[in-house]
Amino acid sequence: MSKKLILIIGAPGAGKSTQAKLLAQKYPEKITSYSTGELLKQESQSGSVVGKIISDYFYKGHLVPSTIIIDTVLDAIKAAPTEVVVIEGFPRKEKQVKLFGDVLFHHDDIELLNVIEISISDMMAKERFTGSEEIFENEMQAFKETIAEVEKYYAEHDLLKVVDGEASLEDVFNQIEEIIREKV
Repeated sequence: MSKKLILIIGAPGAGKSTQAKLLAQKYPEKITSYSTGELLKQESQSGSVVGKIISDYFYKGHLVPSTIIIDTVLDAIKAAPTEVVVIEGFPRKEKQVKLFGDVLFHHDDIELLNVIEISISDMMAKERFTGSEEIFENEMQAFKETIAEVEKYYAEHDLLKVVDGEASLEDVFNQIEEIIREKV
């Protein structure tokens, strides 16, 4: 079965996980949602060879290489029980965008439908973020360093859609649903 992919990106605290889960809950027969972080955690706990490599990176406090992340994400997409897969929080780096884009654009059985950015102010992101201030600052810095390149790449491929993340939870969901409705 060919898969359709939707990526949800945005600043830390933008509500990516929440919106991805809401989509999967509303359309359980059609949509499966995954968090990249959760996929890596599950793989590291699986005991597989790749899982052991991921665990080693986690243990040493190092970032997991982009190629391993991409392979883990692709495996999850292919194994998903539904035709449509929503991945939130990925890709996060310019290098990941290009690598993942190259893989996807040459992958006949995965079609990238949209990249949806949930846009919010820095102040709102900080208010909503659950976690320590230090983690927020690190994640926000990483986001700001790469978001312009991520936006540019997907805009050039006419895939980027931006929604107002400062609206109510329901309004943000409605904006996202409007974008994907005809495609799923």
